[in-house]
Amino acid sequence: MVEERRAHPRLRAYHPVRLYLGNSPSVVETLTKDLALGGLRSISATVIPVSTEVRIELLLSSGVEPLSVRGRAVWFRTIPDSNQFEVGIAFAGISEPDKRRLSAYLDRAPR
Repeated sequence: MVEERRAHPRLRAYHPVRLYLGNSPSVVETLTKDLALGGLRSISATVIPVSTEVRIELLLSSGVEPLSVRGRAVWFRTIPDSNQFEVGIAFAGISEPDKRRLSAYLDRAPR
């Protein structure tokens, strides 16, 4: 059995997300695959090297302002038989109001 090393449990969740990579003007518009208080997993058609600083805009529901979070890519892998990738991003900076919004969302989301 593999021991879980994450500090926060992940919730399978598909939400629109924009990833602004480092100081580059490029933006990756995609979906999350799972989400936790400490980070997210996302799909990407763009290579995002480990340790890349990322600014994240995460839309939890329509009609509500997206969460704005700073993060860092902590792992990256190719999706087999695809030209897409998965990337794990750890949150490195989240405001208290956005942290409370995310926490409330995760608490009430169906499991």
